Amino acid sequence: ITDDIKQACAGAKDAVKKAEDAYNRVKDEIADKTKDGLITPAEHKDLEQALDKAKEAKNTAQDQVNKLPAGADKTQLQDQLNKLTDTILPAINDKNSDGIADKITDNINQAITDAKDAVKKAEDAYNKLKDEIADKIKDGLITPSEHKDLEQALDKAKAAKNTAQDSVNKLPAGADKTQLQDQLN
Repeated sequence: ITDDIKQACAGAKDAVKKAEDAYNRVKDEIADKTKDGLITPAEHKDLEQALDKAKEAKNTAQDQVNKLPAGADKTQLQDQLNKLTDTILPAINDKNSDGIADKITDNINQAITDAKDAVKKAEDAYNKLKDEIADKIKDGLITPSEHKDLEQALDKAKAAKNTAQDSVNKLPAGADKTQLQDQLN
């Protein structure tokens, strides 16, 4: 019986070592995959698989430790297993795997939408000004009151253009920025 116990103890020690190694591999993979600050769906899947393997190794070791008779070896191995806690995997933050964090992409997309809206408002303000000018010069005369109205409309159009320009200036270089700048020019 002593040889059986020694053999079971050796098998349990080996299984606990394999479990520890598997958990260390998960930690190493997390460190490696988060170097760039991004986690893609594929990287997350790899980490999930590594963690699943580590859990399997721990369960296998736990089964073997449970079979040992009470004693110092069993207590020590159980303590080692208890230290193997599930690692929280980092969340996916680059869903489209483009090398840019989703939050940044979302912020850029929002900035583009805001800039497009601002350019549209500026265009609308200038179109309204043109319509007002056309309407006011129908009779060939511009009264001081009409002139004042046109100056106010021009000020509003300029303010809208300045707001749009500020929005476009904040965009990263690219096709959207170029197109919007062309519209403002």
